[in-house]
Amino acid sequence: MQQNLYDDDEFFNKYLEYPRNTNDISGIQEWDSYSRFFPNMKGMKICDIGCGTGRFSRYAIQQGASHIIAYDLSRNMINKAKQLTSETDSKYIDYQIEDLETFSLPTKQFDMVFSCLTLHFLLDLDRIIANIYQSLETNGHFLFAVEHPIYTSSIKQPCFIELESNHLIWPVSDYQDEGSRKTNWVKGQVIKQHRKVETYVNTCLKHGFKIDGISEWGPTEKQLKERVDLKNENHRPMFLTISCIKQN
Repeated sequence: MQQNLYDDDEFFNKYLEYPRNTNDISGIQEWDSYSRFFPNMKGMKICDIGCGTGRFSRYAIQQGASHIIAYDLSRNMINKAKQLTSETDSKYIDYQIEDLETFSLPTKQFDMVFSCLTLHFLLDLDRIIANIYQSLETNGHFLFAVEHPIYTSSIKQPCFIELESNHLIWPVSDYQDEGSRKTNWVKGQVIKQHRKVETYVNTCLKHGFKIDGISEWGPTEKQLKERVDLKNENHRPMFLTISCIKQN
């Protein structure tokens, strides 16, 4: 079963205090690395895997999507998503609690599948990618973001190292050794799955996807002026976004 720290109320409430966890997309600093790949969503049926508090789902409805099925393991996340969704939008968004490790998507049901910072928590990447592929209509879009493998690679708790010249570096170690990583985050120990970039790419290709684009987020000049806390993000990519299309 997928790890579920978010239904620990203390952990969940602490998580919601993080600056990025605004009620809309404004807190997601890497949003542009997703939206650059978005198709025209008007009339689309969309699946949101690991929907969290439902920010993307609500955004997609605003962009004209006709229906969203949004999945998350956490009851707290789903309840919060429902609270934040207007009565009008709730007619078009179906929030469901599912174990993302084991659930099955309906066949050829969606025009787009979106997953934000979820797949690196799942053990069986091959299964979930195959599941997503069969759920899409021909020419359907699959867009996902994970923590970048450069960010997740270290078996020990990752951190910046300051050199004598006052220059920060992000050490890359254990990169070739794929598998579980335990890190302390929010108020608990989180288990993530480290995978190489080639593993994400090749798994998508194996199941028939065409890679439409890749993004490795870094802060813009505007973001650096507005948020001093992002200055170290130029030293390494924190997020990897991959856009795919189902051709058959």
